[in-house]
Amino acid sequence: RGALLPLGELAQIVEHLRAAEALADRLGDRRRLGRAASSLSQYHWLMGNLDEAIFSGERAAAVAREIGDPRLATIANFYLGQAHHSLGRYRDARRILEVSVGAPEDSTRDRFGQSSIVANSAAWLVLCLAELGELGDGARRGEALLRAVQAENRPFDLISACYALGHTHLLARRIERAIPLFERSVALVREGDFRTWAATAVASLGYAYMLAGRLADALPLLEEAASGRRSHFRLRLAYLSEAYLRAGRVDEAVPLAERVLDLARRRHERGHEAWSLRLVGTVHSHPALRDLDRAESAYRAGLTLATELGMQPLVALCHAGLAGVLRSRGEAKTAASHVDRAVALAATIGMEVAAVAAEAEELGDGHAG
Repeated sequence: RGALLPLGELAQIVEHLRAAEALADRLGDRRRLGRAASSLSQYHWLMGNLDEAIFSGERAAAVAREIGDPRLATIANFYLGQAHHSLGRYRDARRILEVSVGAPEDSTRDRFGQSSIVANSAAWLVLCLAELGELGDGARRGEALLRAVQAENRPFDLISACYALGHTHLLARRIERAIPLFERSVALVREGDFRTWAATAVASLGYAYMLAGRLADALPLLEEAASGRRSHFRLRLAYLSEAYLRAGRVDEAVPLAERVLDLARRRHERGHEAWSLRLVGTVHSHPALRDLDRAESAYRAGLTLATELGMQPLVALCHAGLAGVLRSRGEAKTAASHVDRAVALAATIGMEVAAVAAEAEELGDGHAG
């Protein structure tokens, strides 16, 4: 599995894992059963089968407790943390991943030396902190992780670290700091042919270019990334929809935004659902559509869900989006109150205040953002 996974040979992986799990079950070999279950959890997460990922991860964790295997427990918790993150359960994911981050480093490397569960757990913990608005802590942890893995000959871990820290800066709207990290992750992905990371890394770079105003550079990357259908698929489609909107390709942006929202809801990915609602609000605010009722409804639903999930950066952006819609309706006083909330929250959690305020102004002027 260690040799096949970075290359994305998932069909071969799952065939071997299911056979191993069945054989271990028949033989009563609890240790090997737990290992197979933990690897199946990772496979299901990669394929977007999140309920199955949770089931297999919890089975592996239960076996680890039963036989007293701390290494298996660390690995199972990592895959469980990934699955909870994808479901939008960022607080649960943070709690679970903290356990894996505290495990002894040398006991959790795969036998090919390609990656460390501890390092990757730390990367996913940084991603959780970013979504929850703990941007300062997330950036500090991300920078520490990046320093720790740079000297190691494990490019897979370096990709994870660059992506996690880059995503933290992206949510904080520190785009000039996110871009070099994403560029480095894409270069590593292409050099090492790490297919499981390819689409996510490429999409993140494309989205950062888009936010920096480099639409001509962004679109080819986002279209390339949208062809993959594994982890973070909904997020990649959302990025592409927003880029189409900025390019004036509204007829392509609208159905894609609605598709992303439908997919996130059907897969119970509540974090992606919240981001998708913000996207739908942005799309319907565009002057080519000007469906302010739909835009306001989507922003308010996104705000409610983001608040429930603790997604503070998204809460700030939804307030900014609502301000734009309300200003377009002529409700200047109410719009100003949402700008004030967006700016105050952005300042509290460490987002770039000017960028958040500019987004409210941009949307209010009838442009996508």
